[in-house]
Amino acid sequence: MVGAMSGQSEQMVGAMSGQSVHMTGAMSGKKERAYEKRLGKRERRQRMRMTEVFLAGILALGVLLSGCNYEESAKVRDLDAVIVSEEALPRELKEIIDGKKEEAFQLTYTDRDYLYICIGYGKRETGGYSIALNDLYLTETEVVVDTTLLGPESSDQAKKTATYPFIVIRTETSEQPVVFR
Repeated sequence: MVGAMSGQSEQMVGAMSGQSVHMTGAMSGKKERAYEKRLGKRERRQRMRMTEVFLAGILALGVLLSGCNYEESAKVRDLDAVIVSEEALPRELKEIIDGKKEEAFQLTYTDRDYLYICIGYGKRETGGYSIALNDLYLTETEVVVDTTLLGPESSDQAKKTATYPFIVIRTETSEQPVVFR
């Protein structure tokens, strides 16, 4: 059997460590390079698949853990609120609102003295809408505002003119971000 194998020795180079098997003498140089190239592509694809699965697992774990850790901050205190009429708005804020009122919006504006919290509900085909301020309070990490758009009482009372309901709430300045609920 030794004579039959002369000139065709097989070498296993790192087969257990994931490296390719190298055979000498069994194939011509061109065929050998093509074989190694195919093995290399196969290994790269396999490693890529393993990497994708690993990253997908990490992402799923991150999503699960981030959902478990969220706790709503406890209310520290209510904030005083003044509903500001359109005529009493600072000129710059009025211009900003006029540019955004076609679509729903949420924004804040601060001047030297106050924080203005603005919520718009976009274009409505009729009038008669009002906006209720349900809550405005401070937590350790944020200012929370909650409003509700109230529709016209009845279709008879609603003007058949397009309106742009919005509310501007003035309160004390705060470095905390505003969360709209």
